[in-house]
Amino acid sequence: MANYVLLTAMLLSTVLADTSASWGGITVSWDISGSNVEFTVVVTKDTIDSGSTWWGFGINSSSSMAGADIYMIYKDGSGSNRVVDSTASSNSSPTTDSTSHVTVSSHTTNGDGTMTTVFTRPLDTGDTS
Repeated sequence: MANYVLLTAMLLSTVLADTSASWGGITVSWDISGSNVEFTVVVTKDTIDSGSTWWGFGINSSSSMAGADIYMIYKDGSGSNRVVDSTASSNSSPTTDSTSHVTVSSHTTNGDGTMTTVFTRPLDTGDTS
């Protein structure tokens, strides 16, 4: 897996009192509203300029990538950005979920060169894998 930064094992169950976490040039903040959670992901200019083509983070009840619900944020040369709802069965490349639970609100390239992506998903996606 080349050209990526993956943030894994963000344990929402143990950090719900917190509202953000940062790793490796990425800050993820969240707001729980009813049965949904809204994520705001900010990627630094240095991370964007590093040659990475996607960034992501995972939610898991353990500190392992295996079994994590992973969100991959892509930036491509055509200006098309997207969030892909994925999962990992091991500590390897995630695979795209058969059903996406993501609703993207916005992708913005900011004046300082950072990129901000905002999306929501249900707190309980019903995923079994």
